[in-house]
Amino acid sequence: MTDILQGKPGQKVYNISSNIRDRFKGTGDLIYRNVFRRTSTFVLAIALGAFFFERAFDKTGNEIFERWNKGKLWKDIRHNYEGKTPAVEEEEAPEESE
Repeated sequence: MTDILQGKPGQKVYNISSNIRDRFKGTGDLIYRNVFRRTSTFVLAIALGAFFFERAFDKTGNEIFERWNKGKLWKDIRHNYEGKTPAVEEEEAPEESE
């Protein structure tokens, strides 16, 4: 499992990095063979990663902004100016013209 290296006389030094490297070697090889080996799959992985990162970053940023400014945003104070209750938004029926 872990390699025991000799440091000073009587001291044992464990080489943990080689243990971790051995444990994840198969995963790294699998990712390399299926993603990084060909340019087309590498570019696709970058594009998909960028897309999903952007979506998650944008959604997280919006949530933080809305929590920070709760009660100050238009959706929170609209009922004060339009005469509607905040929980119920009724659809107005189109007026019929004669």
